[in-house]
Amino acid sequence: MTTDRIAHQAPGRGGVAQRSTNSCPICGAVCASYHGLKIHRRMMNHAPENKCLSCGVGLTWSNWKPSERKQYRYYCLECSRRINKVYAHRYNISPKSRRRGRAYVLRLRLAVLSHYSPQLTCQCTLAECWHSGPCTVSDSRVLCIDHVAGGGASHRKTLGQVGRTLYNWIKSRNYPDGFQALCHNCNWVKASVNMEFPRKD
Repeated sequence: MTTDRIAHQAPGRGGVAQRSTNSCPICGAVCASYHGLKIHRRMMNHAPENKCLSCGVGLTWSNWKPSERKQYRYYCLECSRRINKVYAHRYNISPKSRRRGRAYVLRLRLAVLSHYSPQLTCQCTLAECWHSGPCTVSDSRVLCIDHVAGGGASHRKTLGQVGRTLYNWIKSRNYPDGFQALCHNCNWVKASVNMEFPRKD
């Protein structure tokens, strides 16, 4: 059971309203599960007019977490906190377990970055970039995995857009070619120079 599913159970179990069917609020399509409904919204670009599914308040940049937006979860900040508390209580997710999870993600991220950049430095060689000569950024906190040929956004969408999913995907496939370690500045400049931003026309 996912956090999203808990949000649609009966009142009194987290104080969230019940939802009878997994139907799309835009076209009315009924999906077999709520996970299927999320995939349907993502593929058809159907959103419930950016309103919280729990309390109905309008979602803005100030009350909608970036992680919720990326996963197509339409809950305001307060409802998201309440749902997460219910989930943690029901499955006995202790603060110690959360610390272990964060430590695992950190180790996984460093393992992937170390494979593509053993010195944990930015590997940018773009002539149009902001630096003169090789990039000297060596702080692992600002390094990220870049798709050399572009298409990173579409790839992440197929994986679910969860932060650690890409690192797990790379590690499970024995670190395939086509990736490199860049700092976020160089990654942004590379996307701008190569016109890798998705078009909306």
